[in-house]
Amino acid sequence: MTRDGTPGGRLAAADPARAGQLAADPELSRLTAAIGFARPVEPDVWWVHADRARRLVLATDGLASALGADGICEALRHGRADVPATVADRLIRLAIRAAASDNVTLVVADVGVGG
Repeated sequence: MTRDGTPGGRLAAADPARAGQLAADPELSRLTAAIGFARPVEPDVWWVHADRARRLVLATDGLASALGADGICEALRHGRADVPATVADRLIRLAIRAAASDNVTLVVADVGVGG
């Protein structure tokens, strides 16, 4: 799950047919939100129901840009029996191999039973 917070990403979500054209415009990929500034920041937050035994991936948009949803899903299917750290390493290697044009930061976590 990812949401592109750039102006181009927001326009592409509204008009998917123009996504490729919008992605090529560097003005539309400028940073519009960040954390770590002196003033308070309002992060984008949304809830997702996670069933037990579900694997979640939280990643920067660099992963989705490099691999696409199909590539990410394929890596997750291939690594279904692997521990999350192994899957995370694999996703990063695949993004690098795909010449990711943006930073790739991610966390892979398995939803389990609490103690």
